[in-house]
Amino acid sequence: HYFCKIIIKLCLQIADNALNYCLQSKRKKAWLQFHH
Repeated sequence: HYFCKIIIKLCLQIADNALNYCLQSKRKKAWLQFHH
């Protein structure tokens, strides 16, 4: 159970990082489109 919890925590962290990265890249694209 403990091992599963660690894996779940890592997966959530990775998913969170991926989501943040996607949001940042979308914002950058929107910002570039807005300013050009």
